[in-house]
Amino acid sequence: MFSRIDNSKTGRLATNCKRLRQMVTGTIAIIAVFFGLGAMHASAADVENMVPRTDEFNISKVSPLQYTYVHVGLDKLGAKAWKGADYAAAIPDDAKGIDPQTGNLYLSEWMPDNMFEYFIWQTAFSDKYKTADDFFYNFTKNDMKSLTSLSSDRDKQNAGTYDNPKASQYYMALMSMQSLEGLQYASQLASIHLSPDATVSAATFKTAAKNGNLWDIDALKNLNELETVMIQMFSVNDISSLANKPKLSSISLHYNQIADLSPLATNKGNKGLSLTSGFNYQHILLQPITLRGNKTTAAETSFTTPSFIIKDLESANLPVKPFDVKAEKSNYPSLYPSTSDAGNIDPITLTWTNFLPDPPNLYFSFSLPLTDPPSAFEGLLMVPYQFNETAGNVFVNYQLLQPNGNQLQLAPTSTMSGNVGTNYDILNNPSTNYTLNKLFVEDKLKGIGIFDGTGRYADFKANNGKANSVGQAGTYTEQPQTRTIVFASDSSTVTINYEDEAGNQLQAPTSVTGNTNTDFALPTIPETITKDDVVYTLKGLKDGQTVPAKFDFVDESLTYIYQVKPTEAKPVTVKYVDKDNMPHEIGPQKIITGKLGETYNVNDDYKLAIPGYTFAGISGNATGTFEDTAQTVYMQYTKNPAQPKSVTIRYVDIDNMPHEIGPEKVITGKIGDPYNATEAQYKLNIDGYTFKDIQGPATGQISESGQTVYYRYKRDQAKNEAKPVTIRYVDANNMPHEIGPQRTVAGAMGDRYDVTAGQYKLSINGYTFKDIQGEATGTFGDVGHTVYYRYTKDQAPTPPTPVNPPVNPVTPKPVPKPDPSPTPQPQPETAVKETTESAAIAKKGEAVYALKKIYLYQHADFKKGERLAGYAKKPRINRPMFVVTDYAKSKNGALRYVVKDVNHHAKSDGMKGYITAQYAYVRPVYYHSKHQTLTVINPTGVNEYTNKNLTGKIKNFKQGTQLKVKGFVKHNLTTRYLLSNGHYITGNRKLVMAGKHTQPTKIKVKKSIYLYKNVDFGKRLKHIKKGTILKVKKWDYSYQYSTTTFGAKRYLVAGGYVTANTHFVKVIN
Repeated sequence: MFSRIDNSKTGRLATNCKRLRQMVTGTIAIIAVFFGLGAMHASAADVENMVPRTDEFNISKVSPLQYTYVHVGLDKLGAKAWKGADYAAAIPDDAKGIDPQTGNLYLSEWMPDNMFEYFIWQTAFSDKYKTADDFFYNFTKNDMKSLTSLSSDRDKQNAGTYDNPKASQYYMALMSMQSLEGLQYASQLASIHLSPDATVSAATFKTAAKNGNLWDIDALKNLNELETVMIQMFSVNDISSLANKPKLSSISLHYNQIADLSPLATNKGNKGLSLTSGFNYQHILLQPITLRGNKTTAAETSFTTPSFIIKDLESANLPVKPFDVKAEKSNYPSLYPSTSDAGNIDPITLTWTNFLPDPPNLYFSFSLPLTDPPSAFEGLLMVPYQFNETAGNVFVNYQLLQPNGNQLQLAPTSTMSGNVGTNYDILNNPSTNYTLNKLFVEDKLKGIGIFDGTGRYADFKANNGKANSVGQAGTYTEQPQTRTIVFASDSSTVTINYEDEAGNQLQAPTSVTGNTNTDFALPTIPETITKDDVVYTLKGLKDGQTVPAKFDFVDESLTYIYQVKPTEAKPVTVKYVDKDNMPHEIGPQKIITGKLGETYNVNDDYKLAIPGYTFAGISGNATGTFEDTAQTVYMQYTKNPAQPKSVTIRYVDIDNMPHEIGPEKVITGKIGDPYNATEAQYKLNIDGYTFKDIQGPATGQISESGQTVYYRYKRDQAKNEAKPVTIRYVDANNMPHEIGPQRTVAGAMGDRYDVTAGQYKLSINGYTFKDIQGEATGTFGDVGHTVYYRYTKDQAPTPPTPVNPPVNPVTPKPVPKPDPSPTPQPQPETAVKETTESAAIAKKGEAVYALKKIYLYQHADFKKGERLAGYAKKPRINRPMFVVTDYAKSKNGALRYVVKDVNHHAKSDGMKGYITAQYAYVRPVYYHSKHQTLTVINPTGVNEYTNKNLTGKIKNFKQGTQLKVKGFVKHNLTTRYLLSNGHYITGNRKLVMAGKHTQPTKIKVKKSIYLYKNVDFGKRLKHIKKGTILKVKKWDYSYQYSTTTFGAKRYLVAGGYVTANTHFVKVIN
C-alpha cells in the first residue's frame, strides 16, 4: 500500500520508442526527512489513556516506501533536463524541438517528468500527435492553452480484459509520475480527475489500495479557472496550491498523504463547495528512526513523540491519541497497528513504551489515527522504528528567527542516527539533505547558526548558558543531542526613541533599516528638543543600552534620554506610612531640598506624633547626599490596639472658638454604637451666655477616630464688660510679623483669664512653636492685654507641589513607589497641573488596563499554579480593564493591585484577584496630564458634551478627528479634556490618543483579497482584484472581546471589511 512504484516494472512495458525507454529507466534516490520526534521521556504518572501494543508488523525494510516528506528533485526526473522555474518560464510559448543552448528537448525543460509527458499525450493530445516522437518534438506551451479538462482514462489503464486485467503503459505512467510541473500553462483548465483503476492495481500489486507516486501539484497554484479537483490514491501532501480558487466547487482528495487542510479555508464561501468531505484515508509515513537498544532492552525502552503538527481547516493542531485496534472499529488504521504501548502526555504528545524488537526484514512502528469530524479528515500517522544497540541520535530543528525575537518552526524535525563514537555532519546527512535543500536553495533562506540547548537566539545573545553556538559536525553519544538551525530575514530595523526622564515621548521615533550583519551607522542625535515650550537637553543613552556595531538578526531599539537642566537637586520626600498597610500614608509629607552633592539627614526631628500610631522605624536612606533623581524615606508606624471610643461635647463661645465656657461632656461606647448629642441632658444653662446652635455630627455612630460636637453660645452683654485679651501669633525673629490669625478672649471686670491652655497653641505650617511672651494669665480690667505666641521658621519650607519619585516604565524597581493617597475621596473638579504619566500609581477605585500579556492571580506572590485568568496583549482600543480595589505586596516587596475584572464579554468578568502594578504592564485608563492635541481612535468615535460629567451630548467625533484642547479637569477618578469651544470629551486612553495621528482614507490592493461581512471575517462576500483603490471609513481589530488573541487590523470599506496587512494593501492617502 505504501511502497513506491518501482520503475523497473514500468521498463518491462516500454515500447520501441527511444524516448519512452529513456523515461522508464533508472532508479529514484530517496532522501528521508523525519517529522517531530524528540528524545523526551515521561513517567507512567504523566501518561493518560495507555493503549497496549499489538504483535503485528507490516512495514517492509526491503521495498522502497512512499515517505510523506521525502521527494526526488525535479532535476532528477526523466531526462534530467530541469534547469529551474525561471529558466522554464522564459521558454517561448511556441518553442519546440531541441533547445540549442542545452541540447535537451524544450518540452523536458518545462515539463520535467517524462511520465507526466506521456500521460498528457495519451490523455489529451494523442489525436493531434499520432506518435510519441511527434508529440515530444512538436508539443508546445501553446498546446496547453487549449486544455480545459484533464481526466485519467480508466479504459486505457487496462491492457487486459475485464476478467483478467493487466497494467497498460498508460497505467504505469499514471502511477509513476511524480510532478504536474508544466500543467500551469493550461490557463483555461477547469477540471482535473486523476485516479488509478483499482482492479488493475489489484492485479499488478496484489492490492487495490495502491498509491501512485504523484506528490507535486504546485502547478495548480495559479489555475484560477479550476472548478473540480479529484486526485485520489496518490502521495500528495502539500495542497497549498489549491488555496484561493474562487470558482472551485468540488474537491476530492481521498487516499493521499495530506497533513494540513488549512489552505482550503481560503475557499470557504465558494458556491456549491463542501469542505466537510473528500479527505478520508490519509496516511503520513515518516522515515524510520533508529533507537538505541536491542532485543533484551526493547521492552524497557521509552520514547516520546512531541507536537505532531497535523492542521485542520482552521489551522489548529489536531489532537492525537494512540489507536486501540480492539476498541475502535476502523479497518484503515488497523492495517498498521502499533507495536509498542502508547499513551498521551498532552493532547498533541504521545509517549511509547514496552517496545517489540524489530525482525530483520520488517519495521515495527508507532501508529496513531488522525481524525477531524467537521471535515471528515481522517487517516493514519506511522513512524517505523528499529533498534541498534550501538546507535546514538541527533535531533535537528529548523526555525526562523522573526524580527520580534520569536522563532517559528519551518519544517519537521529530522532525526540523524549513527553508531556511538562516530562522527556526524548536520549539513551533509541523508536525514537533513532534503529539508536543507528546500530551505536554502528553494526558499532562499539565510542561515545564521546552529545552536544546542533551547536553540533560541535570545538565550545565545544573553549568554545565559541555555543555548550555545556549535559547529555542524560532532560525535554521536549515548545520550541524544538536539541541534537547532536558525534562519533569519535579510534585513532588520533599529528604532531610535527620544524620551524625557519619566519615559514620555518627546518626538517621533527614527527608524533605520539595513541588511543584517552589515555596519550600522547611527544618525545624528539632536542635542536639544523643544516640546510644549520646554527645552530638553540630551543626557545620553538609556542605562544598559549600547549602540550596535552592526544590524542584528532581530529588530532592536535605542532610547535617548533628555532632561530639563536642573537648577537644584531633586528633593528627598519623607513619607509617614502605616508599616502594615504600605503605601497608606497617615501624616503629611515633608520635603527636604538642597543642592547637588549636599548632605541630608532624616533624624529624630522628623518624627511626628500621630494619634493612634507608634513610631516603628525608618525605611530607606535616612542619611545621604542630594542627587539628580528624587529619593524617598519612609517613616514607618504601627497602629495602636483599638480602644473604646467617645463623642466629646464641648461648650464654646461662638465669637471666640474654641474658647470653652463650660465643662465638656463625653459619650462613650463601642465603635458602631449609635449616639444622640441633642438630648436635653447635654444642653447646659451657662451664666452670662445664651445658647445659639450645635455644630458637628450631633447624631450618628461612634467611629474609630472619635467625634467632637460643639454647643455654641453667644456671650451676653454685661455692664461691667472688661477690655479683651488679644493673642497674636508672630515670627520670633521678625516681630511683630504675624503668621496666623489673631484671637480675642473677652470677660467681665475682675474675672480671671488664662491663655496658656493647649487650645490657644496653633500648628502653623513651616513654623515651630518657641514660647509665650506677655501676661498669659491675669485679671480682666479696663486696660486690654496682648499676649504673643512666638514661632521660629523651619529651615526648609514645604514646596506647594509634592514631588513623587519617578517610576521607570521599562524596568520598574522591585519596590514600586507608592501613591500619595491610597484611599482617595472624590474632589470637586479643578484645573489639573501637568504631571509625569509614568509616575502615577493608580488610586483605589480607578480603572487600569494591561499593555502586555498579564495574569490574574489568587495571591500577591504570583505562583503559576494560582493563576485565575490570562490576558493576551491587545491593541490599545481593546486592552483588558480592571478596577483597583486595594493594594498588596508580595513577600519580596513588589507592589500589586487588588482588582476586579470588568471585561464584561469575557469569562473572567467579575473575578477578583491580584495583578502586577508595574507601569510597563499596567497603567491607568485615563490620562493624567494635559495635551494640546488629541486624536480620536475609538472605531465608534467619541461624544462631545456640554458638562464635565459628560451629560448634554452635542455630537459625535469620528475616528481620526484631531481636536484642539485648552484645558484638563478631574471628575471623581476620571479625567476630561476641555475643548476650545468650552465643551468636554473623555480622557479615556482607549478612546483618544495624545498628539496628531494620521487616519488612512484610501488604500490600494497589492495582491488580490476578499471582502468580508464583519471584522472577524466570518463570511466572505466577494473577491477584490489587485490594483483596486478602496475608500477607508475606519479601522478596527478582530476578536475584540478575546482575552487570548491579539487580533488583526481590518479596514471598513464600502460593503464590509478587508485586511489591513501591508503585504496585501498599501495606504495611499
